[in-house]
Amino acid sequence: MQFLAGLKASELNQIFEKQANEIKLNQAEKFDRNVAYTQVECDVELMRVPLDAASVGLAPSLDETGEALCENFVFSLLLITGTLNQCTIDVPADCSIDPALVLSEAEQQSLNVRVLMPDDTSCIEPVRAYADLLAEYSTLWLRQGSGTYSLSPLDGYLEYRFARALGHTPDQITRNSEMQALFTDSVSEEAMDYVKSRLDQVIEHELGGDEYFREQVDLVASAIHLKNTELRNARLQMLEQELDSRTPVPNLIRAVASLTGLAIPDAAGMVYEIKHGIHTVLDKYLPRAEGDDIKAPSPKQLELASGIGSAFVSALGGQDAFNAVWGEIAKVTQLKSSVDVDRGVEPPSEIAVKAADSLGVEPKVAALAIAELTGMFGSILKAGKAIETLGIEKPAEVKTTAQSNIIAVG
Repeated sequence: MQFLAGLKASELNQIFEKQANEIKLNQAEKFDRNVAYTQVECDVELMRVPLDAASVGLAPSLDETGEALCENFVFSLLLITGTLNQCTIDVPADCSIDPALVLSEAEQQSLNVRVLMPDDTSCIEPVRAYADLLAEYSTLWLRQGSGTYSLSPLDGYLEYRFARALGHTPDQITRNSEMQALFTDSVSEEAMDYVKSRLDQVIEHELGGDEYFREQVDLVASAIHLKNTELRNARLQMLEQELDSRTPVPNLIRAVASLTGLAIPDAAGMVYEIKHGIHTVLDKYLPRAEGDDIKAPSPKQLELASGIGSAFVSALGGQDAFNAVWGEIAKVTQLKSSVDVDRGVEPPSEIAVKAADSLGVEPKVAALAIAELTGMFGSILKAGKAIETLGIEKPAEVKTTAQSNIIAVG
């Protein structure tokens, strides 16, 4: 970054005209925005911003009355704010303009203010008057409480103080290259310590000492923690509300969450990963052959399901006996009437109520969780053709009372 300080607005207008002419002669010509124009004196209105300008800082000046800011300065501010993102009011170290007047204009136009260092910063003596000027600006800025602009170098030093309150002492007050060039580079340690001590005096008087910064850090940390808690709770509530529509076994997930103490998302992940793990093992050892439908279980997996189903059928004395047993299981676990249980038409069974006490969930959740788990096992039996359907009944019709057209008059 190149820094050009103390140019006049008329000179910047000429620089732009020269650059524009160069582009007319060679349309491939491009200018990189790598020049910081600081402390520009508004001898005329700034009509054009140089094409290589990365930032422009205008030095305030008074009109003929000595009571208001010069029109050239004010109108130039309006131009640069509509052209560049990096625009500032640059207050020279020897500026005698009322700080309140400058800060008022900065607030109206939402422009940051920089109180620039004097040329000689080799020792304390040349920066005494500057430190007093910076202290005056800092006092007024801090007393505003809130604003739409910053004041440098006070803002960088406040960040430094906050970092110290967090237990970290930065090796540099700022890491911004432009701020370093304007406020820290080539400044002697003696002069820097003096300016910092004057700022500490102002901060101590207006805000407080180290306790203030620690309190503010604690407040911010508490606010962030509260916000994170609110966001997490809102997210969990949203997931809870969407659980029924987004997962096939929502109540089993709720039961797992209650049983393990996991949050709903983690419980859902646990159930999914168990299911996914089973499928991964099956796909590894009983893989599909080339050309098999990838959306359907492999023939070898269907053979395994058929073998499991046949074993249960044989153990129970035949298909009819097995169907009777499965029908009873579907009834007792309320898989058969799970739709009605979910709608509140049928109450949870006594088994579900007892399970609910152990699981720490509502009886309805326990009933549906048991039904979902039974349904998962039933899916294996159905894939092995041991049963034709899971046996879930069509929901019972909910009777509604027709509205009467009779209007009661009393």
